[in-house]
Amino acid sequence: MNLSLELPADVVEAIAVRAAEILAESQRAAPASPYLNTAEAAEYLRAKPHRIHDLVHRGDLPVIKDGSRSLYRREDLDALLVEDDRR
Repeated sequence: MNLSLELPADVVEAIAVRAAEILAESQRAAPASPYLNTAEAAEYLRAKPHRIHDLVHRGDLPVIKDGSRSLYRREDLDALLVEDDRR
């Protein structure tokens, strides 16, 4: 089954404008947290979680303990990337 739908240009434009508004609203409503858990930090660095643990153990990455959770500041992860880029 092949379905085709033709819309006038003004309707397509109205859909695009509304989609952009919805996207902008969702980004304003949920600002990114400055803190990441181990899995998120690993994803942010495109590494495995074990790499995060290694960086903490070597003293290259500060960790914030919140009960049993380990949290990492996004700015500390960014600083690691900048530092690695300088080497």
